[in-house]
Order: sequence, then structure tokens, then C-alpha cells
Amino acid sequence: MTRRTTTVWAAGAALCLLGIAGCTMASTDEDTSSADDSSSEQQESGAPDLASIPEVVAEIDGEAISREDFLQAYSSQYAQASLQAQQTGVPVDESALQREVAENLVTVELLER
Repeated sequence: MTRRTTTVWAAGAALCLLGIAGCTMASTDEDTSSADDSSSEQQESGAPDLASIPEVVAEIDGEAISREDFLQAYSSQYAQASLQAQQTGVPVDESALQREVAENLVTVELLER
């Protein structure tokens, strides 16, 4: 019962952090200018650029956060960001979103421990 309570608390805390990070995350000109033509084409088609995602996204005390775990979290965040991009006209900053999702996965893992 304690493990479940801790996991639920950690998930809630991670969602709060995700909300805060989403509100305070701002793109810089450097991040925006680093996007290449292929990623612009993929954004227009609605597909995220996943070519640069490694098999192991992060490692915490010898335990890996896999590409599959990352992609599961990233796909839902990308879909939400794409909807927001359509409404605002501002393209999705995929590199910032990928960094944010990876940081959140690490945070959740650390909170669970």
C-alpha cells in the first residue's frame, strides 16, 4: 500500500512539474534557428522528428530510460503541442519539447525512488 501511495504521489508531483515547466519553458532564437528543413517538413505533415532519439534516453543509477518509454511520453506531449501550435500559429519547438519530456521522465523516476 505504501509503494502505491508513493507512486501516486510521485505521478501527481510529476504532473505538477510538467505543468509548471510547460508554463515557464520559453524557446530561444538559438533553439528556433537550429531546426533544419527536414524537421520543418515533418512539422507541416504533423509528424514529430524522432530520428535523433537514442535507444537509451537517460540513465539513473544504472537503470535506463529507454527510447520506447520516451516515445510513449513524447507522443502525447507532441500531440498536445501540435494542437496548441495550430491555434497560435507558432511551430512546435521539438528540441525543447524533447528536452522537457526527458527531464520529466528523470524527475518521475527520482521521485519514485
